Amino acid sequence: MFRRSFCKGQIFSQDALFAFILLFFLLSGIFITIEKVRYKIISASSEGEMASAADGALSALLSSGVPSNWKTIEGASALGLTSSAYVIDEKKADVFFSSARSREGYEKIRGALGLARAAQGIETGSYEFDASIYSESGARLYSTETAPRASTSAVARESKAVLNGSIVSVRLIVWVKR
Repeated sequence: MFRRSFCKGQIFSQDALFAFILLFFLLSGIFITIEKVRYKIISASSEGEMASAADGALSALLSSGVPSNWKTIEGASALGLTSSAYVIDEKKADVFFSSARSREGYEKIRGALGLARAAQGIETGSYEFDASIYSESGARLYSTETAPRASTSAVARESKAVLNGSIVSVRLIVWVKR
């Protein structure tokens, strides 16, 4: 007269399923947030490195170079445009900017400015650049005639110098080589 009833257990209840879905979304949100923060840290670090490279390259441009009396880019291990402190040598500027118009010359200049580095066959810290000299009125006197793509993150540096007795701006823009 007693009836035996067997209780059948449920493998998944609605509460357990809801908890599993909630846990999934919570963990997904945490991992997405961690990746975004990681990306921002890496971006800030690489922008700092790019700014440091731009500062170094502008300092190199405003030096006399090695040797200080270089006549061609092939004969110089460091390219500087000045003959004395912040006084640009017009002949050096002519050679520098005309050489930068060819791809081979541009690559040599990029290396001499410290913007092209390679480690174990993989380019690391390699940057493209655009160098220009502007008069006080804003007229472009010299330019390498390269420019970053609109979507590219770039760092610009500028300094005053003297060219033929007039004050000019030496502008350098550096961006990541793609």
